[in-house]
Amino acid sequence: MDRLLVTTSDPRTWINSKPMLFLGEWCRPYDKKHDWLKLDIKMSERLPSGPERTLQTYNYLNLLFDSLLAELTELLNSHHGETHSQRYWHIILGHWLHRAIAIVYNRYDSISQLNSASVSKTITLQSDHYSLSTNDSLDFIYASNDAEWNHVLYKKTIKYIGGIFCEDSEQSVQGRFTRKSIFKSPQNNSIAKTFLRSAVKVAFPLMSRETDSFIIGSYFPPTTEALLCLSLGQVPQKWNSPEIAVTPPDPHLRDRIKLSANSTDKFENLLRDLLIELMPTCFLEGYKQVALQAKNLPWPSRPRLIFTSNNFDTDEIFKLWTAKKVEQGVPYFVGQHGNNYGTLLGSGTRPEYLTSDRFFTWGWGNAESNKVPAFIFKRKNNRWRRNFNPHGGLLLIEVSRPNRLEFMDTDQSFAKYQEDQFRFVEALTEPPKGELTVRLHAEWRKMGWFEDLRWADRHPEIKLENGHVSIEQMIRNSRLCVHSYDSTGILETLALNIPTICFWSHGTDHLLDEAKPLYNILATARILFFTPEAAASHINSVWSDVPAWWNSATVQQARQDFTRQYARLSNEPVKEMKQILLKQLELFENKTRK
Repeated sequence: MDRLLVTTSDPRTWINSKPMLFLGEWCRPYDKKHDWLKLDIKMSERLPSGPERTLQTYNYLNLLFDSLLAELTELLNSHHGETHSQRYWHIILGHWLHRAIAIVYNRYDSISQLNSASVSKTITLQSDHYSLSTNDSLDFIYASNDAEWNHVLYKKTIKYIGGIFCEDSEQSVQGRFTRKSIFKSPQNNSIAKTFLRSAVKVAFPLMSRETDSFIIGSYFPPTTEALLCLSLGQVPQKWNSPEIAVTPPDPHLRDRIKLSANSTDKFENLLRDLLIELMPTCFLEGYKQVALQAKNLPWPSRPRLIFTSNNFDTDEIFKLWTAKKVEQGVPYFVGQHGNNYGTLLGSGTRPEYLTSDRFFTWGWGNAESNKVPAFIFKRKNNRWRRNFNPHGGLLLIEVSRPNRLEFMDTDQSFAKYQEDQFRFVEALTEPPKGELTVRLHAEWRKMGWFEDLRWADRHPEIKLENGHVSIEQMIRNSRLCVHSYDSTGILETLALNIPTICFWSHGTDHLLDEAKPLYNILATARILFFTPEAAASHINSVWSDVPAWWNSATVQQARQDFTRQYARLSNEPVKEMKQILLKQLELFENKTRK
């Protein structure tokens, strides 16, 4: 049957009287199900991406990244009249470039897999004056979920591939995407807190020295970070990057500096044709203004070192300032931010690995690389230790729908994840089922999956916690925590010796070969399960005496083996981090002198 292709949730591109093929789950938002349930809709499904194909795609896209980064270095240096190194531009736009390549591949692949016999037409909105460029990297992340932004990208992709007629509507898209139009930060700080923060922001920099170690977004608790600064002989600071100005794109400029697109690879040509249009204005039209803001910061002019665990991705001011300092010979140290480092397939090409002089992990690493073993920065060793309720409830900790930034169909995967959550609940027996609380992820409201409605329809009897209660308090009130995805939370609760169950349905396919043995140890100890039913069955069997199972020799040995590598805690985080920083600084300086 010939169907109308629909690429967006915008009903202006639907024809309700015709059979339609929805390209993905994003086309049918759950809160509008009364609008689409009665329609003749079929969902498109992409081919499953097994571990071998996934690795091949990672390698292919990484080769493109290397080539494009070299070309963008030359292009941007020429345009801005500068002579910066490739490492400089890697620090500034590396994360954006990885995401842009993956996004274009995802949209291209989803259209390429369509059966041309099943769809022949799609309705497209007028978009001649719409720009796919965003103001900065964070806007780009959120644009990946925006209906109009994606509609324009799909429209360009469909026209490039051919075979599907684009019937232009009389209606048009509204304008350039900005996250500020959809996410408004609540202003609920007290006058006293606002005054105190302002005082700290103004007064403390006056007590800094030009050669202080620059520590920003360390991932340490505030008190620990302050003590670390004092141990290094400097006044603690609360450094913050100012917001950058909103800069409109210049379409004539972007037409003049397009990348060449003469490859024999059809996807690569599309990517090259779109990449400059996708580039945030902070790297192009607004670059000089960002550079001026970075130059005028009250930050140390000759820092002894730079250390962050948070600001290396979307903080445009920090990245540009750091890139310049790195070219002046300042050592750049980055700390691990959450899980997946050292374990996730394809994670070895993260810009924070490749651009930093040292990368501090949560336990893994070796002397032959720049990966330096450290510990979990977020937690003190004694926080939460044994601080859980052996007679409390069951806590299921969920993830939110991801941003559409990957080369695979994350919505298709998340729909399967959601079904796994329901299957887990359905396999529980009483009493654990009656004592279950489902903790929705803090980001769930932003991501448009409407988990609250889905749970209410499928399991209205289950208690939901939608983010009002802190996760720490919920863990303290529970006898057993269940993580239904490979998460930072697993590392934390295992490290803190809190009874923990994990489950997901994709086995160890997402892991690096070197990480699989330790995950398999967790599975052998019945901490990790690969079906929701198996996890629920185990909980049913141990619920009456969770501590007896958790404190068994097998479980504790598995926990210790795993956390020693991926989630080590420190009894003296300030002392240990000071030693790590000073040792790596000495090694860096000795190497520089040679």
